[in-house]
Amino acid sequence: MSSPVEEIKSRLDIVDIIGGYLRLQKAGINFKGLCPFHGEKTPSFFVSPERQTWHCFGCGKGGDMFAFIMEMDGLEFVDALRILAQRAGVELRRQDDNFKSDRGRIEEANELATQFFETQLERSTQGDEARKYLADRGLTEETIKKFRLGFIPQNRDAILRFLFNKGFSYEEIVKAGLAIQRQTENGANVIYDRFRGRIIFPIFDTHGRILGFTGRIFGTEHSEQEPKYLNTPETSVFDKGKILYGLNFARTAIRNENAAVLVEGQMDLIMSHQAGVLNAVATSGTALTAHHLKTIKRYTDTLIVAFDSDKAGEAAAKRGIDLALEEDLMVRVAPIVGGKDPADLVKEAPELWLDLVKNNTQPIIGYFIDRACSANDVDSPEGKRKISSYILPLIVRVANNIEQAHWIQELAQRLNIKEEVVWEEMRKITPATKIQQPKVKDVSKVQTQEQQISSRRLQLEEYLLTLLLRAAAEDRRWPLDEALQNEIHNYFVNSISRSIVLLLVNSLLKEEINDITVAMRSELAQEHAAVFDALAIKSSLLDLETLILEEEAEKCLREIRLLGLHERLDALSTELAFAERAGDSARLSQIENDFKNISEELNHVMGLVKVNIK
Repeated sequence: MSSPVEEIKSRLDIVDIIGGYLRLQKAGINFKGLCPFHGEKTPSFFVSPERQTWHCFGCGKGGDMFAFIMEMDGLEFVDALRILAQRAGVELRRQDDNFKSDRGRIEEANELATQFFETQLERSTQGDEARKYLADRGLTEETIKKFRLGFIPQNRDAILRFLFNKGFSYEEIVKAGLAIQRQTENGANVIYDRFRGRIIFPIFDTHGRILGFTGRIFGTEHSEQEPKYLNTPETSVFDKGKILYGLNFARTAIRNENAAVLVEGQMDLIMSHQAGVLNAVATSGTALTAHHLKTIKRYTDTLIVAFDSDKAGEAAAKRGIDLALEEDLMVRVAPIVGGKDPADLVKEAPELWLDLVKNNTQPIIGYFIDRACSANDVDSPEGKRKISSYILPLIVRVANNIEQAHWIQELAQRLNIKEEVVWEEMRKITPATKIQQPKVKDVSKVQTQEQQISSRRLQLEEYLLTLLLRAAAEDRRWPLDEALQNEIHNYFVNSISRSIVLLLVNSLLKEEINDITVAMRSELAQEHAAVFDALAIKSSLLDLETLILEEEAEKCLREIRLLGLHERLDALSTELAFAERAGDSARLSQIENDFKNISEELNHVMGLVKVNIK
């Protein structure tokens, strides 16, 4: 009987799992993309559908689909298991009371709370009024159900009692952010619902799990004590600086459109999707963060920012744009005329909103140049100074040099001054205004201890192993003299490589094995799996049109032998010096004889053509 992990892997494809997070493109029999775990501009992240593994040659991380989900979402194994089991339709039998982590308990509480909120919106008297309000805002019943909108009545302990009756402790409900605990003046502990008298917007992660909520006050006026919008506080699962509302619904459309449309609030997002702008996401009441932008960049290089075309909207749009430009995103703007937000525009004319984001956006810097030039006298020194002071802090943050040069040229032409002058002015402001990112060591350049002691010998061993793996994967053949099969491990000084080549030889002897490399991985020790994944992907990238496996493996083996002989001669030279100082004539004679034999063997293999490691 297969384990839940094996059952899940048999039902899911790692390309679909990872492709849900970042853009992958075909690379031979593999897929490649930009690694989400370290900054890079050239893809070094590979996914193998054949072995159902991934590996990044930049930062060295790799593994199976469980390892990816754990690394990507910061989860424990049990949480990754639950997510993938749900996606695969595999039922997990609860072994004991500790099966669910704290994170799992919070997510379960959030899901039950959402069901409660949905029921209150659909069936309660106050919920009727909330439904009418949502209908007046333009939401259809289908949209309300899709985004699982709900309602909580003006009651101090409605959700508290509901979840307590479902088996949750008060401590767990507080930990989930659904209740507040405080001490009264007389020292008594009081617990009550966080959300009261509010329309509820569940906030999902990319898997559709509910991490938290936003509640819009309904039925009473908001005040400093009762804000109009109230979010779940930060919990072990909810961090609004990292969550893009609606991304679970939008990520496929973002990849298809190669653009993400950024709006400000939940209603803007929901109405945008209802109007057919399915690639829209929202920041949920927080400023645009570097984490938001890195998430967007996994799916697209283009960010379309939607905002009101008044001064307040313009100021809001500029917040976070600096970071977006530095992330090398192509930022475009979809300005809405008349002080409206996207939700209002969709309600009045959904076709205009759809046309705006699809056909009538413009580059953000071009938009701001237009605005600055229309608001100031481009012919006066004062006007030129104001315009340049407004625009240059944006241009200086553009990561792409060609794009930056384009906007310098554009600004110089609009102001009717030489480009060199604009460049000089921008250089003045760069040190003062450019955001200084914290100096983090580039993980792609961090070397492991083995990399630091790397030698030609270790490189050759790795290359020979990739050749052997490719030959085995192609048609189960051994590309070297068959007599070498039982002693090939002696040519490897790296212990992991030696273990892998021994397993390869044993696997080739088992005729019942169909897929050698897949079978090998299942038998490897866990600590060797990541190295094997990297070697297996490298082997699949070899260009068999430009090399012959047998010839390349033979040359590789000959150079390894050559290096080994040189190492033995170096060792004998050291021994010879010690024997001469000690006056050990017998030992001297033995060393001289060994030196002669090794030198003859060395001359025998000196016809070696040096291997060009691919």
